[in-house]
Amino acid sequence: MTMFKKILAYFESQEWKYSLPDEIEDESHIAFLGIITNNGKFHCILDVKEQDKKIFFFSIYPKNVPKELRSQIAEILLRLNYILFLGTFEMDFSDGELRLKTCFIYDDSDISEEMLTHIIKGNIATMDSNFEFISSFLNQKILMPEAIAFINQINEKV
Repeated sequence: MTMFKKILAYFESQEWKYSLPDEIEDESHIAFLGIITNNGKFHCILDVKEQDKKIFFFSIYPKNVPKELRSQIAEILLRLNYILFLGTFEMDFSDGELRLKTCFIYDDSDISEEMLTHIIKGNIATMDSNFEFISSFLNQKILMPEAIAFINQINEKV
């Protein structure tokens, strides 16, 4: 069984609905999920590079960052990344897409369900736990000094 099929079986065991691209290329191992958590709704993408033995899992924030806030949110994301245990926040400066990326390199030994849970549910939990904070900043309910102070408080607890 390929790693991609193993992860799709994991999704099915969690009773998660997923979709595959309409046009599948021979090397394409991509699946899309919609996730609803306590703090928000977002999309996730699984991308398995079988030849390179790499798994990428992305949680995509539902709205692109407005151009005028991209530099500030980039600083916030860097500050968050510094204290994250799992995953990395990224933003595409050209369109403002904001996402959390988790990646894993596997070998020929079997990857356990527990490892998949850490990779996938860890990513979702990290996006979920930061969702309200990111939303508050993007909706300008909190400003840069408050955002930095909030992150510094979290950093002191880590």
